[in-house]
Amino acid sequence: MPLQDARFAISIHDEVRYLAPEAKAMPVALALQISNLLTRAIFAQRVGISDLPQSVAFFSAVDVDTVLRKEVTMDCVTPSSPEPIPAGQQFGIQDILGRTGGQLPPKPSS
Repeated sequence: MPLQDARFAISIHDEVRYLAPEAKAMPVALALQISNLLTRAIFAQRVGISDLPQSVAFFSAVDVDTVLRKEVTMDCVTPSSPEPIPAGQQFGIQDILGRTGGQLPPKPSS
């Protein structure tokens, strides 16, 4: 199951949003965690830090949701939409590794 269906949606300050089919949520979450790890490692190495603590290597959590909202726990009740939207979920690196086995889908052969 390649990740080609995932699309960058928006980035504002320290938030990055991707849209992906529900079945690809965990591989996309793993890819986000890996990219954060690599980015932090490069910056740390460039300033002479050779060790990267796990507390900064990964995002504290990756939000997985069916709607675009600030926090996955917000119910999004408004005057024009009085029915609460079910909450999304947050996954830490250990949760993501447990669900993906630490493996990204293979690239499709050309």
